[in-house]
Amino acid sequence: MKALVKRGLPLILMVILGIVLSLGDQALSWSIDDPEIKDLSDIILVRSYEGSEEFSLQFTYLNERSMNYIWDFEAVETVKKMIGDRNCLFLVVFVKQDSYFYPTSITFVQEELQYEIGYDDVVKVSDTFSGRLRAGVKVFGLVFIPERIDMYSPMKIYYDEDYTTFSVPKEEEKELDIKEQIEKLEEERVELEYKIEESRKRIDEIDRKLEEIRKQGRIEEKISLLSTLENTVKTYYEVVFIKQDESLARNCYSKETSSLLVETIRSPTEIKKALESKGVIFEDYTKKILTATYSIDKDRSEESADPENERLVEVEFNDESLSWKVVKEDGEWKIAMPVAVTKEQGEIWLKSTPEIQPFSNLSTPEDTLRSFMEATCLGDKETAKGYWSSRMPETSVESLVDVMMKELEDTHPEFIKFLVRATRYGSEKINEDNYYAFTIPPGSKKRSKTIVLRVTRENDYWKILVPKKLEDDPSLSILMELLGID
Repeated sequence: MKALVKRGLPLILMVILGIVLSLGDQALSWSIDDPEIKDLSDIILVRSYEGSEEFSLQFTYLNERSMNYIWDFEAVETVKKMIGDRNCLFLVVFVKQDSYFYPTSITFVQEELQYEIGYDDVVKVSDTFSGRLRAGVKVFGLVFIPERIDMYSPMKIYYDEDYTTFSVPKEEEKELDIKEQIEKLEEERVELEYKIEESRKRIDEIDRKLEEIRKQGRIEEKISLLSTLENTVKTYYEVVFIKQDESLARNCYSKETSSLLVETIRSPTEIKKALESKGVIFEDYTKKILTATYSIDKDRSEESADPENERLVEVEFNDESLSWKVVKEDGEWKIAMPVAVTKEQGEIWLKSTPEIQPFSNLSTPEDTLRSFMEATCLGDKETAKGYWSSRMPETSVESLVDVMMKELEDTHPEFIKFLVRATRYGSEKINEDNYYAFTIPPGSKKRSKTIVLRVTRENDYWKILVPKKLEDDPSLSILMELLGID
């Protein structure tokens, strides 16, 4: 199910299950005295019974401003997925002398109420974030703030007996004065008027060219062959929006997925009706077919398990963008499926099909992976979590499922149902009690390079243990040892 997420599922897996350790590398120069985040930061000095400083807890509250200052864009997106809508502190412990640090010793006090935290509220960023720490080291971690805390009101944050008083300042938006607002709007108006005029000229040119082509009877000649990736998708769009021919449209489909595509994608005449029901004049819409662009999506070519025989083609048409997976069959390129259809696009392209129930079977490694993927895609979070081994931390499994479901929020449900029905599964034996289970994406003949998970036997059932890519990462050797992987 590679098409589920544009950026690829393994990134999410690695982030949630341990690759967060790399976030500390970007934060080594972070300081609470930096003016950009000073008002969002504070410090607790922790002293021994003799009064000497053992270590200091420096922290900053994570919002858009502080995250963009501490990390780069990709790291910020990772942190956002990890913390969701919870309030969170990024904590750095500077160790002055050998001492013991436990993040669960942090407590919050506000309005005569005290709040404790547990290890479920802590995410380590450095290799070590608790226990005995040696003098001179720095350790990093994230600490979630109890939900009942009002971040904008004063609170006391304790570590054992030492504490500081802290609150988050409210971010104020700078308001433009009247003159600046007028100037800004006038500039925008001039720019829009110029674009409108240029668009009118281009539309007139297209109308003239279309009329010439129709008079010369050359529409038939413009229906392209299936010899290249781009031409296949171009042929399909011309068949749908110019010819309005359902049989020719089906001829563009892959043999592997043709029956499902016919059940899922509307016919050309149904697409026309769907557009007209939204108030779109179909003739005006199709006049722009000659301006459509067809390009190979090179960013995703490395993710393909078989780049010689399957690629993605992106179509820009009528200010819309939609990608199609194209596969080679008998020397011709055929459409295997649309990719990541949004809710808005689905209203035009996709039919309404009967509801389906997620598959559930733990008798084989591939059935276990299928059960997990389908439950997750169809929104059954608790069932999806139940397919993981009890050896994997529950918080990691829950975070993974949450992120996958969030990535699907803007995806049309009919497209999700197509993926559930079209994806196949396989497995590779490691030993009697362990297999690698993998997906075979719709239209593909080879296994996925990205969704490959170790599945282990527990009693009489098979459970998911860990993604395969994590096993080869040296920075996660401790996690692999804890999971019992050599």
